[in-house]
Amino acid sequence: MAVPVMKRLTLIPVCVLMLLVFMPSFTSVSGYTPPTDYRGASPPILYYHPWSLSLGALDVGTVIQWNWSATDNLNFRIAYTSASDFHTVGVPGLLMEDGIVVSVNGWYELAWFNYGPHNVTVNYWVDVYTPVLAVKSPVDESYLNSRTPTIHGVTEGRATAVLVGTDPLHLQKANMTGINWAGTVALVEGRNTIFIQSYYWLRPFGAENFTLTRTVNVTVDTVPPAVSIVSPSNGTSIRGRAVQVYWNCSDTVGLMKVDLRVDNGSWVTVSWGNTLGLGYTPIGLPTGEHVIEVRGTDRAGNQVIASTTVRTNSNDWSLGGPMYGLPIIGIVLAAIVLSLVTYFAYAKPRSDAQSPPAPAEPAADTKNEKS
Repeated sequence: MAVPVMKRLTLIPVCVLMLLVFMPSFTSVSGYTPPTDYRGASPPILYYHPWSLSLGALDVGTVIQWNWSATDNLNFRIAYTSASDFHTVGVPGLLMEDGIVVSVNGWYELAWFNYGPHNVTVNYWVDVYTPVLAVKSPVDESYLNSRTPTIHGVTEGRATAVLVGTDPLHLQKANMTGINWAGTVALVEGRNTIFIQSYYWLRPFGAENFTLTRTVNVTVDTVPPAVSIVSPSNGTSIRGRAVQVYWNCSDTVGLMKVDLRVDNGSWVTVSWGNTLGLGYTPIGLPTGEHVIEVRGTDRAGNQVIASTTVRTNSNDWSLGGPMYGLPIIGIVLAAIVLSLVTYFAYAKPRSDAQSPPAPAEPAADTKNEKS
């Protein structure tokens, strides 16, 4: 009984050593990116000898696709060692032009075994990739102002085709250029779900394939918002610089923002969010004629502009100014009063002027009086 126990004890350091050697590979399985292509020719495979091409550590979902030829018959399979229990499994029954989707994390290799009497050389092309189906535009839960938008996206470059549509059973083939694809779909007003599907032929003529599917939800809004300037009305004359702009903006789906500008200047956002109804924005304008514009933008990007023309007068001396011309009226009235005062002051006779002497009375006859 001691011999088996000793054998088991001697296996412990060996197992520990193997764990130390392979542990870095276990920890990097999820982050390891193998080379994309393996191309070349094997050395001569001797009679009754194997030869394998290691693909390294691969994650679930990775695709292995290959095409190989040989100078004589060989036995072929894919073998992998599970990252969870180190169990080695072979996948037989594969063709010379074929592919699989990795279903177990582990270390994979393509293996050939020569049962024939002659040395055999293998010419191989192996492609290892992670399928990608990404939608660049439109963004999920976005708003569109077109009922026939073009959907853009990318793949990893190995997909056989990409299909788009609003019904998973009636998809249309998208145009593909390298890793980029684009397809047009017909949508309806309101909320829509767009289906995008890529498929891969792992065997010739699609005898073995798999697909990836993505969905994007969008809201179509082709109706522009309603925008109007309630006050001031067009052609209004305003005394002073202060102008109170009252605007009304609304949208059936959702208003994103309201902007305002004066005299073709820069747009300034005066309201954000799902604002509906009456809004108010005070502005100050110099004397002159001005064009005020209010622009409403909904979530789909539809825009409507309303405008009004006003004339402002901030000149205090003007009759149309904020002082109603009172300063100039006051000056005119003061001048009139001063003129009247001056006139009457000089038209009145002077009290110190010499009046002509009164005629002398005749002297009395003193002689007659005495008699």
